[in-house]
Amino acid sequence: MNKFFKCLAVVATLFATATASAQEDPSKHTVIIEPFSKSPLVTYTATDNVRSAVISGLAEVNRFHIVDATSDARLKALFDGKDYEDVITESNWQEQSTAAYQAINADRLLKGQVELYDLDCKVNYNGDLVYYCMVNFTLQLFDITNGTLIGSKSYKYNELSLSNYDEAFNNCLKKISGFHNGITKVKPDMLAFCNEHFKVNTYILELGDADKKGNITDLWISGGEEMGFLKGSIFAVYKEKKIGPKVAREKIGEIVAEEVLEGLTRCKVSKKEAPVIQQEFQNGTQLIIELDRQRGDGFNNFASGFLGL
Repeated sequence: MNKFFKCLAVVATLFATATASAQEDPSKHTVIIEPFSKSPLVTYTATDNVRSAVISGLAEVNRFHIVDATSDARLKALFDGKDYEDVITESNWQEQSTAAYQAINADRLLKGQVELYDLDCKVNYNGDLVYYCMVNFTLQLFDITNGTLIGSKSYKYNELSLSNYDEAFNNCLKKISGFHNGITKVKPDMLAFCNEHFKVNTYILELGDADKKGNITDLWISGGEEMGFLKGSIFAVYKEKKIGPKVAREKIGEIVAEEVLEGLTRCKVSKKEAPVIQQEFQNGTQLIIELDRQRGDGFNNFASGFLGL
């Protein structure tokens, strides 16, 4: 890159200093995950395994800090060494959770209920036995600070095995956690849950390299490994637009994480959208970067507009 293009990036950074400094770095929520409840016909073992799979999937996304209510030493101390389920009831959960919030700075509570754990066996057209497992459960996310329900989502899984019931159940657990047939799924349900209820907003730190026409090819945003960003993470770029007394968001493009470090991430910008994002940034427009999805999750041919992709 010649000196002219380097100067362009430096000037752009100076223009945006005031805007960037006014925006906050991304941060994580802290979520207490309760022991899951169950319907009468569901076993405790199945319930605990489903909960473990949910926690595994959420931990893989790495969107928030997880506090396991069944094992966290801080909660044990708060409840005088008693088990979480011996202290928390349907009538006092908000009061007790608020106490936990004050003690360990948690601001979200995740409840779960396993409604169905059913096993079945059928004979296929080859005369072989096929073992089926059906698992239904619901997740509820609460704001501890005020006790309100943020969101609720029900899940249904039906997996099979040609070997036994245990394998069929394990296949359900793998799918819940996002690990199935030996690979991590592009969009597991736990990732979708996090994308809906734990959105990450950040901002552009500075513009990066420019092509021969002076248009940027990449840029740096605040937040990185500590926020669960991955190479291939896709971010939507919004600008705030004032309409009367209200402020609306207008999407002006998308960027893709190329290099993820601690505290910052370098993102590729498409040829088509680079001039718009660059101009708005240099004008000092308040741009909001929102983590949207992972590459492969509805990505289609988006990468074709990027240099070197």
